[in-house]
Amino acid sequence: KSKKPLPKEVMTIDQIAKFVVSEAATLDISGAEKKAKAVEALLNQAQKENKPLTESVAKGAVQHAYDQMQADSEKATQDKDDNAQPIGFVSGDDSDAKD
Repeated sequence: KSKKPLPKEVMTIDQIAKFVVSEAATLDISGAEKKAKAVEALLNQAQKENKPLTESVAKGAVQHAYDQMQADSEKATQDKDDNAQPIGFVSGDDSDAKD
């Protein structure tokens, strides 16, 4: 019987971190608890895949994945409301407008 090649299941720590951060983001708990859960999940997954990983590296990977996620969502928001950018024009002396 022929084995289909598995999709590349060997993920990098960064890829696993993205998954665990996304999963933690759905939980109804504080940010600190989400981070702790994500770090724990990352360490567990790394252990299952026999990837040597220290807690400090796991924390860094989780933080990096979270930062990337935030940056991506900010980018998406900016793309959506491009007209929400110019804040400087709102305030100021509006006597010019009446002339």
